[in-house]
Amino acid sequence: AAMRAGVGDAARSPPRGSDAFGVASPATPDSATSTPGDLEIRRRVEAEAKAKSLASQKTFEEHETLLATVERASEIGFSGGQPVLACVTFRSLLHWKSFELERTGLFDQIMSKMSNAVELNTDNNAQLTYWLSNTFALLHLLQRTLKTSGGAASRRRAGLGSGVGIFERFNSRLRAASAFSDTDKDEPPVGIPGVRQVDAKYPAFLFKQQLTAFVEKIYGFLRDNMKKEITPQLGSCIQAPRAARGGAAARAGAPRR
Repeated sequence: AAMRAGVGDAARSPPRGSDAFGVASPATPDSATSTPGDLEIRRRVEAEAKAKSLASQKTFEEHETLLATVERASEIGFSGGQPVLACVTFRSLLHWKSFELERTGLFDQIMSKMSNAVELNTDNNAQLTYWLSNTFALLHLLQRTLKTSGGAASRRRAGLGSGVGIFERFNSRLRAASAFSDTDKDEPPVGIPGVRQVDAKYPAFLFKQQLTAFVEKIYGFLRDNMKKEITPQLGSCIQAPRAARGGAAARAGAPRR
């Protein structure tokens, strides 16, 4: 009887992989057998994702290194009369093709680090002079490297940072001196030897505009500091001759004995 009951239960229960009506269910993705082509595609996608992640991490670390360099720029100084920070920053941005990016926050981070360093040393003429030399050199490198393609939008972007400030005055004098010294050419050379000119995007021109205003700001700090130092001495120099003339006139008007 037990044997007959077991046979009856087996007859009533559907086989594995079937529904209540005995129809076989489709195989699940986990149970499906992958072909060699599918495995190769999966490995390729995983390798590309890993390579992209490593490249992104490397770029982030390089950006952090540059920002740390800007933060301790006062320890770097000059090499062969050249401001090291300006050269390192320019070469790094050029190597990363940051000038050609449509969107990036690196320029804002660089400006923030520079601004913080200057704001902490507004009364230190040595530090202000150092930052003025670096920012002016970097701005000059950008001026000779960044170019625009045709179109009204590009011309409008190129106009960012233009003006008649200190940088424009110095730059015009440099161009005039170059044109005067090179009589065989009608115009001074464009670009930097060994450095290709870049079709820059809007963030790069905005960075140039901010850097121009920053140069003007540092120059203003230096000018005000020098006025504070020179004005008292200049006043003494102007008053001394008056006192001397007054004494001479008094002696001339005194009766002779």
